[in-house]
Amino acid sequence: MDREFFDKVYNVCGGIISGGVSLEVVEAAEKKLGVKFSKSYIQYLMTIGSGGANGAVMYGLGDKKIYKSVVEETEKARELYGLEKNYVAVTNMGTKWAQWLMCLDASRMEEEECPIVKFDIEKKEYREYKRNFDELLIADLERVYDKSIDKKCISIEHLNLPLGMGYKACWMMIENASQLEIADVLLKGNKEEKEYKDGLEMIAKASYKDKKVLVTADYKDCNYIIGDAVHDFFHDYGKLRRDLIDTNKAVVYATNRVSNIHAFAYFQHGNLKRMFYFSEEELINEGKEWVEEEQMGLVLPKSFEEMRAHRNDDFFSDIDEEMIVSLAKRQIGIDVEQYPYENVIVGELNLE
Repeated sequence: MDREFFDKVYNVCGGIISGGVSLEVVEAAEKKLGVKFSKSYIQYLMTIGSGGANGAVMYGLGDKKIYKSVVEETEKARELYGLEKNYVAVTNMGTKWAQWLMCLDASRMEEEECPIVKFDIEKKEYREYKRNFDELLIADLERVYDKSIDKKCISIEHLNLPLGMGYKACWMMIENASQLEIADVLLKGNKEEKEYKDGLEMIAKASYKDKKVLVTADYKDCNYIIGDAVHDFFHDYGKLRRDLIDTNKAVVYATNRVSNIHAFAYFQHGNLKRMFYFSEEELINEGKEWVEEEQMGLVLPKSFEEMRAHRNDDFFSDIDEEMIVSLAKRQIGIDVEQYPYENVIVGELNLE
């Protein structure tokens, strides 16, 4: 465990920890659950105990009044949800649509480490999630740290992408179509002109149902549409095809940790040329791979069946925010310092 990074996030975000426990306490918990914990999780138990930074907390051992016990939460999941005996619940994740438990798969231990799987409480299904406990912990710590530094985005210096178009965001680039034309076609209802950062704040505060997006000012024959609602283009791109048919190129990206969506698509003259879409429920892989994919050495699955067939090796590339952002940087190649951070139009995305 990277204790230095943990402490950095904890000091910024706050949190609660019970304190590390002894090896004897860890072994007693293993005996009670009938499994062996992974090396990285044991290290967490012996240094942190349970809890963590706000937004990145884990079940553990220690004072149960501080945070939840891994033994009690795993036993409860086995009794209430039918969690199989070789899994150990270490934290939970959920939205109003679904609830999951993140679990060690203790039956697949190699060199004292085992993968993390997501257990869908309602569907009783298991999905591959992270390679080990450390990877799960670091991903959660990075997420809450980035959010605490700036709720809307990560710095453009870090990402080399326009402000608001980095991690945990959905955005689209359209070539050879003006800002007003795009707003007229893709936005409905009241449209508001805003400064760039004010527009970002407006869509950041909007609920998912509002489908708020912004259209950036004209710049080098490119415009950008930013907002979580852009994700809908992956399932209904008829509007793009019908009404922006003269557009030379449209490139769409989506990355959202809450719903575990990571996707990209490429349209030319309104026709879909390439799409990769990955979520908890769906995997789409269509069209010819981009040159940029080959340059990055990406190998992406065609189906969940393919993913499961290679779950014990590193055959497929990691499907995460970093992959999407790296691909976008190669594909778009924007002059960040010259980008016009002003004069955006904000409205509700129209796919009707």
